[in-house]
Amino acid sequence: MQNPKLFLTGATGIMGSWVLSEALDRGYEPILLMRDGSPEQAQQRMKAVLSLAHREHNLDEVRILQGDVGTPRLGLTDAEWDELRQTVGTIIHCAASTTFSRKKDDLVLQTNVEGTRHMLELAQGLDAPFYHVSTAYVAGTREGIAREHELDKGQSFKNTYERSKFLAEGLVRASMDAGKLHGAVFRPAIIVGAASNGRIAQFLNFYSFLRLLQGLVQLGGDIGQDVIRFQTSRDTTKNIVPVDWVAEAMWTAISNDGPSGKTYHLTHPNPVTHGMLVDFANEYLAQFNCRTRIECVESRDEPRSEAEQMVADSLYFFKDYLTHEAYYDRTNLDTALKGSAPFPTTDTEYVHKIFQYAASQDWLNVFESQLSSA
Repeated sequence: MQNPKLFLTGATGIMGSWVLSEALDRGYEPILLMRDGSPEQAQQRMKAVLSLAHREHNLDEVRILQGDVGTPRLGLTDAEWDELRQTVGTIIHCAASTTFSRKKDDLVLQTNVEGTRHMLELAQGLDAPFYHVSTAYVAGTREGIAREHELDKGQSFKNTYERSKFLAEGLVRASMDAGKLHGAVFRPAIIVGAASNGRIAQFLNFYSFLRLLQGLVQLGGDIGQDVIRFQTSRDTTKNIVPVDWVAEAMWTAISNDGPSGKTYHLTHPNPVTHGMLVDFANEYLAQFNCRTRIECVESRDEPRSEAEQMVADSLYFFKDYLTHEAYYDRTNLDTALKGSAPFPTTDTEYVHKIFQYAASQDWLNVFESQLSSA
């Protein structure tokens, strides 16, 4: 490692927070881009993020620049921009808007597409390798095997988030193909809590299903329905990956392969099935003598009950992820890992662990939790 200065975006996000922790472990000197209104707010939020990995003592080792990937030159002053380009040794672009809400499509495109364009402007012409965090779901509606070297296969997308990440990755790939920068692309699947202790910065996406279970227990027998049906197959997979493994695997690939120009799937080699998740849910509900049960059904001729409609409404943004999921090839990743960073066990015990951590935090993200305990 010749130049330890690392410029990292998205350090307060789900993945970026653990990428930061791993960077500190590996001796990097992080420079972070944060949007907070004041240096004091940024320091407080960074302290909260570092607390996830019990690294509050490293706060003084982190330099914070106030800015925003969605604005030209990242919202930095000319002096900050020039200094960053002169001193940075490695760039990791994690920042992204992950909302599925159509009301925020403009924000998603501005952050994910234009934000990546602005980051590429920073990296252009530098020796610093550029590592871009995409998503496995650039595969969109594809079925079968999605290979790491593939991007545009004529697929459609379930939402603007997927499309924006596809477009952003296309910008990165075009710059690398044109020889304007050197780096690599990483595509994580659905990131959830750490395998070690369930900890994570925010409870998004998959956690909506877990929180629903807690809500059903709290409602008890008041929902008036013994069975809630999800129109899906028990064999359909859900590619959830622990955040600590994602960060470790990414850094291991960077250490072993460097700016290879390749794409790496940070995905589960044997993903959990909807059947396993439903069995976990029903076991949890039974513990509290909740008479509600969940079932997977291939088709549903009858109209939804009131309870099923309530559940459908609560999971509205994720309904398109019930039907199918591609299988994500890991040839590049497995070669780069060289047998290290083995994938942890993600059984019902693990799902219970991440569920219990979220519940113990009252489903508050790390920043809200910090405020509530202050």
